[in-house]
Amino acid sequence: MTAYVARTPKYEEYIWRKEAHNFLDMPFDESPPQAFHIGRSHCPECNETLQFYDLIPVLSFIISKGKCRYCKHTISIKYPLIELGSLAICLPLLLISQHWLSLLLVTGIFCLLICISLIDWQHQWIPDQLNLLLLGLSLGVNLLESERMLYHAVLGMVFGYVLIVSIRQLYLTLKGIEAIGLGDAKLLAALGAWQGLESLFYIVFYASILGVIYALISKKGRYQSLAFGPFLCLAAFSHFFILHFIEPYL
Repeated sequence: MTAYVARTPKYEEYIWRKEAHNFLDMPFDESPPQAFHIGRSHCPECNETLQFYDLIPVLSFIISKGKCRYCKHTISIKYPLIELGSLAICLPLLLISQHWLSLLLVTGIFCLLICISLIDWQHQWIPDQLNLLLLGLSLGVNLLESERMLYHAVLGMVFGYVLIVSIRQLYLTLKGIEAIGLGDAKLLAALGAWQGLESLFYIVFYASILGVIYALISKKGRYQSLAFGPFLCLAAFSHFFILHFIEPYL
């Protein structure tokens, strides 16, 4: 997961620059960065190929004392933090009584939401392949439940996409600005497919409140852009845990 977050944005942005140069019939001689699906992991400083025992989550970082085993360059603390955070978020799923396949699909959804949050936070765009995979897993989870759940999932998917696109078009018409990206529309469609139509209101409400709080705390200016995807993901996590760990006891 950390490899995907580190490699994919660089590779996708390289592809965009290449396509732009080709469209404008301009020379382009930039070397491509390593794609996620090509080649083994390596140290970004010395380019030494990492062995499997260098890639054990958290444990490898502790054993190597946070340094590359080959060149002794300091490894970013973000890697073990992402791994620990993912474990902390996914571990409670074991407490929910569900079929093993459903557990596997929901764990995949959680991991995708973490990847989406990290990429959108750093680069302010969401890879389409992540949104599409998230949508597929979300529909799969509801298909395992019942046809009725799948029906609500499809409604949530359609309404989630239309909601963001409508807000985007409204701002384009009235203000002439893109207030929200289509990546967020695809993300909310996938979240609607996961948690259903009724949950969309809570997800958007929680995400909006979190976004406003962050903007106030960080003192974001009026025209400064702010990635909304991480707040949608955090809101989806929050609503999921409320439904499964708090609401049953109320």
